[in-house]
Amino acid sequence: MVAAPIFAFNPMFWYFSVVAVHLVYALGFSLAAWACWLRAGESRRCRIGTFVFLFFACESDWPGYYAALSIALDAFLLKRIRWGAGVAALAIGCFGLHLLHLLWIDPEHGPL
Repeated sequence: MVAAPIFAFNPMFWYFSVVAVHLVYALGFSLAAWACWLRAGESRRCRIGTFVFLFFACESDWPGYYAALSIALDAFLLKRIRWGAGVAALAIGCFGLHLLHLLWIDPEHGPL
């Protein structure tokens, strides 16, 4: 009961409450990918959902790459080498799309 008014009158909350924070989407997609990954053995829909949500997470912002890294590491530890390689390839492909986008925006200087 005491924390809510203190939080409501916090100046940093006022400042950041008007900013569109896209990290929320990336974290939501990352959690959805992990939820699908934990149920990947149950249905094909969950296996496809893992890759779809990871793609959206990686395209949203940088936390998606941590989710892809952690899922790939989990797959390698569970001896699912092809799944781990697929998740790693998805993350590398998404980063490649990001670099191509930067190249398209500024062809003279490129992404580097």
